[in-house]
Amino acid sequence: MIKLNPYIWLRPTLNKVPVHFIKCSTTLNFEKLLWVDKNIQGRFALSMGNSLIDDDIIYFEDPKDAMYYELTWS
Repeated sequence: MIKLNPYIWLRPTLNKVPVHFIKCSTTLNFEKLLWVDKNIQGRFALSMGNSLIDDDIIYFEDPKDAMYYELTWS
């Protein structure tokens, strides 16, 4: 049986990066994006330069989420 997390399913998808979001210096790839979906409950936004996810930037609303991401992947 699959265990669903309502925080992930009800999290809104953002089309633009709000100005109060925190930019992470560690670039994003597909493996990191899967990790974010699994481990982060707060809102985040992606800034994609290409249609590919390689070398893209992720922004978090909560500074704690940004720090958790940076400590895990930098």
